Amino acid sequence: MTVPISHGTTLKIGSNTIGRIISIGELSQVTDIEDITTYDSPNKFKEKLATLKDAGDLPVVIEYDATATTGEAVVLQGKFNAQETEVITITVDDGTITGSKYQANGFVSKLGTQWGAAGAKIIQNITLTLSGAVTHAAKS
Repeated sequence: MTVPISHGTTLKIGSNTIGRIISIGELSQVTDIEDITTYDSPNKFKEKLATLKDAGDLPVVIEYDATATTGEAVVLQGKFNAQETEVITITVDDGTITGSKYQANGFVSKLGTQWGAAGAKIIQNITLTLSGAVTHAAKS
């Protein structure tokens, strides 16, 4: 069995591949829960109902790249300013023949730049807010 690793993972926002990725945080989908307990709920237990799902937010850290018009800093600033929902694709090249791919609609909801200590690399902290369902399949 090949153990999946994150090296080789790519991130696309719309038609733009975002390079220089340091880390992609947890994809944490949640379900809202409605309390439907009544005075006659059985055995004095609360009753709950799963309602709407939320794909959540996806934190991403990249190395800063301000190269003219093609660098990630310029591309991401444009996407943040546009506030448009686009297809976000994370492709995992995990060492298997197929790997896997996650896709969802979303937008850049946070764009931060961190300079750090003297001599440290400059990084950008991005939050991608996902909208709608997340799909997970073998990469094609």
